This record gives sequence, C-alpha cells and structure tokens, in this order.
Amino acid sequence: MTTILHLQNALNKVVEEVKTDALDRFAEFVKERVKNVDTVEEAIKNVDELLAEFKATNVASVINFGPRKKEKKSRPPNSYNLFIKQKMQEIKAQHPEYKGKELMKKATEAWNEQKVKEPVHNDDNA
Repeated sequence: MTTILHLQNALNKVVEEVKTDALDRFAEFVKERVKNVDTVEEAIKNVDELLAEFKATNVASVINFGPRKKEKKSRPPNSYNLFIKQKMQEIKAQHPEYKGKELMKKATEAWNEQKVKEPVHNDDNA
C-alpha cells in the first residue's frame, strides 16, 4: 500500500513539474507573439489561436520528454582521470589486441605503481 502511495506522490510531482514547465513555455510563447498586437482586446481574441499553435508545437515534447532537464555542470577531470586516459592510449598503441576491460586493468595497475613511487598530493582526492 505504501509503495502505491509513494508512486502516486512521485507521479504527482512529475505532473506538477510538467505543468509548470508547460506554463513557462506558454508564457514565453505568448510574449513573443503578443509583441505585434496593438490592443488588449486583439490579444484576447488571439488567445485561442495562440493556445492551438502552442499545443501543436510544444505539447508533444512536454508529454514525451517531461520537463526540460537542468544543465549539469561538469567537473574538470582529476589527476586520476587524466592519467588513466593517457595511459590507456599508450597501452592500446603498444597492445592493440587489448580490449576495454584489459586496458582499464593495465592502466589502473600503472596508476597504483605510480602512486606508490610518487604519492600524489593535491585537492582532487585521487
């Protein structure tokens, strides 16, 4: 029973996000179209047309994809990421027969050996 309630609450949140997103999109859409309208009465007459045009162009994307995704800020690669990327390229050049798992294993071994020889002291916790 609680699982159904959790699912229902989650669905309600998604619906609210979609509604909010759709309203935001509609507001922007109307602002763009109303710029050329001279009177309020003329704008009110055009609301039905604007809504129909908006639905035709935007509702499918809202229904199919939900709310717009927020941009993720990507972090810069840390020393481990940079080392592994470079080492995998080197290993692949020397051993073209190695595939992904083997490449990663060899690169990780090289990282561990390098870390023992010269400990890395920086802020990226690698």
